Amino acid sequence: MTIVRAKQTFAMVGAIMAAAIVYAALPPSVASAEEQIRLGHNRVWSNPALIVPLATGAFDKVGVKVVERQFNNPADVITAIASGDLDVGVVAPTNAFTAVEKGVKIRAVALLQGRNNPPIAYIARTDSGINSIADLRGKKIGINNYGGNYDIFLRYWLTKNGLDPKKDVSIMLVPIPAALPSLINRQSDVVAMAAFARGIADQQYPGQTKAVFSYDDVLKDGTGAPDHNSMMLVSSTNYIAQSRGTLVKFLEEYLRSVRAMNQDPKKAVADWAKVMNSKAILNLPAPPTVRSDGELYMRSLQFEADEALRFGYLEKAIDVRSFVDDGPVKEAAARLK
Repeated sequence: MTIVRAKQTFAMVGAIMAAAIVYAALPPSVASAEEQIRLGHNRVWSNPALIVPLATGAFDKVGVKVVERQFNNPADVITAIASGDLDVGVVAPTNAFTAVEKGVKIRAVALLQGRNNPPIAYIARTDSGINSIADLRGKKIGINNYGGNYDIFLRYWLTKNGLDPKKDVSIMLVPIPAALPSLINRQSDVVAMAAFARGIADQQYPGQTKAVFSYDDVLKDGTGAPDHNSMMLVSSTNYIAQSRGTLVKFLEEYLRSVRAMNQDPKKAVADWAKVMNSKAILNLPAPPTVRSDGELYMRSLQFEADEALRFGYLEKAIDVRSFVDDGPVKEAAARLK
């Protein structure tokens, strides 16, 4: 898919989102305002500090009813928020930037997944002959959605190493659950994988996959540090205004989970593996990094916005400070002190 086609796709999605804004502006029901939060995400997206309390009923115990909806693509989460079907959702930053540019009333409120352990990487088969970025010329590379950080960081590193993302490689859309089969079955030459998926690959196909480059390479080059916002929680501005108390209560329990994870990473990995019924997770050295205050890495967020503009996913530069509302997570953090 070329950038031109991708921009056309975003334009179509933008039109749908813009048309749906009127619904998002409607006040939520009394039950939603006082007790309920409708969450769009997917449990395979490696956000254990959110997944574990969801699976164990921790939010219910503090009086917040979380209504989950599963999605395969973060961009679809944003569309559902815009239409009024969701209150909050788990998304990648660039997808949210694009939506805001189209007029969707959302704000980023908390970090859900930072640096993975090991870092998110672009994986090839060991017998592929791909040993460096230069070997990607003419290859098929699978990402989970156009304009997300898998895509943006790939394009950055290709360009940095003298390859044209539009001409020298074929960038394919491959949903996360299909990434490993696509690689093993030679439908893709390289796929982007989070630590969770890399663990599964190592378990099911030992010695058959290897990392070509990782997010650490990209972020250290682009920002000087590996910190980044792989996934974040966004909320409709209407929900923040109308149901702030529920959102803060939800974030307070989430931060309690984050701090427990940071205090005992080994136990956190075990808890994550249990709720996901995955022995592969047990091979991970630690869960993804999340700040104990739940706040986003602003320098990395601005880097991603700038690169989205550079590669044609945004029409205008964005100051990410206008995109973030960290008031609710700061209030939640203060309650835990």
